[in-house]
Amino acid sequence: MKRTFKSFARAAIRIALAIAVSGAVLSCGRAAELGGYQDAPTSGKARAESFADGAAAPASDRAPSPAPASSEPAPAEPAPQAVSAERKLVRTAYLRLRVESLEAGEKAATAIVAGLKGYVASTNASEYSVSMTLRVPQAAFDAALSSLEPLGKALARNLSAEDVTLRYYDLAGRIETKRALAEKYREYLKRASSIDDLLAVEARLADLQYEIERLGTEFKGLADLVDFATITLELTPPPSELRDRGPSFGDRITGVFKSFGSFLSVMAAGLVALVIFGIPAVAVLATLFWLLFGRIGLLVKLFRLVAKPRTSGKAREA
Repeated sequence: MKRTFKSFARAAIRIALAIAVSGAVLSCGRAAELGGYQDAPTSGKARAESFADGAAAPASDRAPSPAPASSEPAPAEPAPQAVSAERKLVRTAYLRLRVESLEAGEKAATAIVAGLKGYVASTNASEYSVSMTLRVPQAAFDAALSSLEPLGKALARNLSAEDVTLRYYDLAGRIETKRALAEKYREYLKRASSIDDLLAVEARLADLQYEIERLGTEFKGLADLVDFATITLELTPPPSELRDRGPSFGDRITGVFKSFGSFLSVMAAGLVALVIFGIPAVAVLATLFWLLFGRIGLLVKLFRLVAKPRTSGKAREA
């Protein structure tokens, strides 16, 4: 009995020692495996594959935890530099001046515009005023106004600016796109293998060329308005000079001839009306008179027929 108990105790001790030794070995091996996994470098592709398979991301690839708040503000990141197109403006001005001499004012305005590398687009001069359309470079617009205003007393001044930036760059982009497309169609034209393809490509090229020319004309007109500002200048003399200027001898002679011409035109119109309407009216009246009182004398015969029975009745009574 004692031997059986001793053998059972020895077997139990051996089993316990074996379990302890195997547990220690397994824990050491697991620690070694974990250490090797953390120390071994992992490529981006392997990590991506492991993440795709559902494995947890290592600590180095996880999102960093938010830093503790500090009293000092974080440095601001530099803002990206905005790339903006140059603004395109169509600038116009209307200026009305009272000058001592219209001729001198016109010459001075022409000289000012020429000095600013501009030009006179049109001039409309009369005895009482001079109207000029001036075109000056966009950069010299303010300088032109500053130089023109001292020529006389400013009676009216109006400035305006129209922003055509979107329209300007839209036209430029459309023209460039259509030119690139036309170049591609020219390449297709070289490789056309049939007459139908050749005709289709040529028709498309003709349409593109027409569109390019139309848009180019519109773009040139808009670019001219942008590059050169427009100033409408009106010059007027002093009011005293306007009052003193009565009709001259030549004006009076001209007025007499105009009145005589009006009288002749009225007389001619009367004669024409008389010929057109008078002669037919006279003819109608003459015909009626001939029928009623002339040789036919219908009305005369009627009177005779009416008067004849009366005379015969009186004769019988007598």
